[in-house]
Amino acid sequence: MVKAEAFVSPLIRRENQKVLDAITQFRQAKSQEELWQSANQQLADFGIGGILYGSELIHEGRNRLRDRKTTTMLSSLAPAYIELKMDTMVIDDDYYYKMAKAGTNPIFWSDLPQPNANSPEELRQFEIDCDYGVLTGITLPSRFGGGLGISAVSCHAPNMSWGEFDRLWAEKGGTIQGIACAFDTSLRESHMREIYHLSERERECLLWLAAGLRQQQIAFKLNTSVKTVEKQIESARRKLKASTVPQAITTAVVFNLLTP
Repeated sequence: MVKAEAFVSPLIRRENQKVLDAITQFRQAKSQEELWQSANQQLADFGIGGILYGSELIHEGRNRLRDRKTTTMLSSLAPAYIELKMDTMVIDDDYYYKMAKAGTNPIFWSDLPQPNANSPEELRQFEIDCDYGVLTGITLPSRFGGGLGISAVSCHAPNMSWGEFDRLWAEKGGTIQGIACAFDTSLRESHMREIYHLSERERECLLWLAAGLRQQQIAFKLNTSVKTVEKQIESARRKLKASTVPQAITTAVVFNLLTP
């Protein structure tokens, strides 16, 4: 009887092995910085010269209106480029951001529509992209936390034309996407505490709040004052970039920050 593996081409097996090797390397990373370096090294083999990573937790109120966002961002693109983009960015009008919110399909930068001449923000961002040569690549969005979270890995191929990148993607796209997904998952599962650095007492306070205790009850359990508990909760809220305490609790739970 012929095994199913016999029908898998050597090329597919080789590309799948690259993803498995990347997963193993990412799991062995001892810090967020080491994981980030590994991701850049893995993707550099495909001509990716810079990565922009972002994850965002969308908080929604009673009326399903979007409230403040909790955002994580890492970048190996030129710092001056990122600074200019952030200074001029109206995020809700950004094409890639809107597309990442709309679904999880890869977003090819070659599909970027011509900037609207009536929108100074769009024109300015396009000018910055041209000035720094950040024109060829792809953005890979995904979802986490039961749909509460959006993340995206943007990969820049500085030495390729759009046509060259399209050909690369046709051959290696599955591997690139697998490595990007493995990085995203590893970062959120293992290294978010390095980005949102809560103290032990801040975690304890949020944990008890999530369990339904009031501040007076938490103070009794921790053998401290209510005022001290209030300060710990407020400090945690600021660190988590949340506008309310319930948002801070949601962020901490989704990013797995409360477990021992």
